[in-house]
Order: sequence, then C-alpha cells, then structure tokens
Amino acid sequence: MMLRSARHDGLRALLETGDAGGIRSECAGRVRNILAALHSADSLDELRGPPGWLIADADGAFSVTAAPGWRITFELRQGDVCGLDLEEVRG
Repeated sequence: MMLRSARHDGLRALLETGDAGGIRSECAGRVRNILAALHSADSLDELRGPPGWLIADADGAFSVTAAPGWRITFELRQGDVCGLDLEEVRG
C-alpha cells in the first residue's frame, strides 16, 4: 500500500526524509516497523496479526499500537494509506 499523507509532522518528516527526530524516542523503532509493514502490504488482510496490531474503528479509520499510550491511526482511500497520525491514547 502506498503511504500518501501524514497529519503528524514527525511522521511526515520520517516518511519524507527518514528523520525520526519528531517521534517520541520510546516508540520510534516500532513506528518505523509499522510504517514498513504498511508500505509492504498489498492489503489490510496482510496486516491482521496479534491482538492489538490492527483495530478497525467504527468510522472506517484504523489504528496500531506504537507504544504504551500511543497509537498510529490512518484511513484507507482506494487502497492507499492516508492521514497517518501519531496519537496519545487517553484513558
């Protein structure tokens, strides 16, 4: 799947330049792995994995846990990943 757009400035910089400076250090490695998995997958079915790996929200958005208290969210549009965001999960 193509990674088309990011809302989070740190994710955008990571996608465009490879610089993870705008990503929290405790989740930077996992964020890189998640983005690589999204990019290499041909479909969402290839991303179904262990519990917590991929969660479909009611509004059509998806999320993946990046670190305790943090998740990557995104939408699919015509098979491409759009609106990538790194969000703090508030309990």
